Amino acid sequence: MGTLGYGLVMGLSFWQTVGACILGFWLLSAFIFFIRQSNSRCPLCMVPLWGNQKCNKNSNVKPAFGISYRLTSASSVLLKGRYRCPYCGEPFSARESRESKGR
Repeated sequence: MGTLGYGLVMGLSFWQTVGACILGFWLLSAFIFFIRQSNSRCPLCMVPLWGNQKCNKNSNVKPAFGISYRLTSASSVLLKGRYRCPYCGEPFSARESRESKGR
C-alpha cells in the first residue's frame, strides 16, 4: 500500500505499477489461503493449519517475524518439506503421509 500510495502522490507510473502488482499478489495469495484453509488440516489434532483459529498455540512453534504462525507453516513446507503444527506442536512431513510411515 505504501508503494502504491507513493506512486499516486508523486505521480510516478512505475511505482504505481509496482504497488498495484504487489497489491494484486497479496489479494491472490489471500484468496488461495482462504480456499485452502479448510482442506489442510493437522493429521493429529485435525485443526485447519491455515485457518485463523483462536486456540492456544504450542510453545515449540515460533511465529515468523514474531507475527505469523501461518507464514511459519507455509515457509517451512516450501523450504524444508516439513512443518510443525502450530496447535499441537507435532512435526509432520509434507511429502509423506501418516499411512505410508506405518507400512
